[in-house]
Amino acid sequence: VAHNNYLALKEFLRLFPEYSKNDLFLTGESYGGSYIPTLAGGGMEAPSLASQGIAVGNGLSSYEINDNSLVYFAYYHGLLGTELWRDLQAFCCSQGKCNFHDNSNLNCTLKMEEVIQIVEESGLNIYNLYAPCDGGVPGSMRYEGGYLVTHDLGNSFIRMPMRFSWRQ
Repeated sequence: VAHNNYLALKEFLRLFPEYSKNDLFLTGESYGGSYIPTLAGGGMEAPSLASQGIAVGNGLSSYEINDNSLVYFAYYHGLLGTELWRDLQAFCCSQGKCNFHDNSNLNCTLKMEEVIQIVEESGLNIYNLYAPCDGGVPGSMRYEGGYLVTHDLGNSFIRMPMRFSWRQ
């Protein structure tokens, strides 16, 4: 894929030579975390490219790291309950190390299915939990009072009645 991307980039610059003298920055997001570094590894040294650098946002470079960090991210952002968290610790962790990615324990796999369902069906903007998703999150939009509403953690507590006293 890296070689094909390199050939496509060279062809683009052949077809549009006015861009060939510009500095080149390779950028990507998500699975670009795999594509951009591999393209850069071969293409950055090419004399025909004025390569200056790379940038990857929210990149996926390892399914193992992604899967393992997703569980902690979901838990520490309040998406998983304490019972599910305890079960994950019991079934997916041993000797102080957790493996949520490819654990052979069937109970761990079943609990991970719960985690994935919670994260995918939360209706939250997975790229920014504190902001609504432009265009909405598929399946999570609803109308309230004639207005289109999307979910985000930034407004989760707006409608909660706040009762507190300054007296101790």
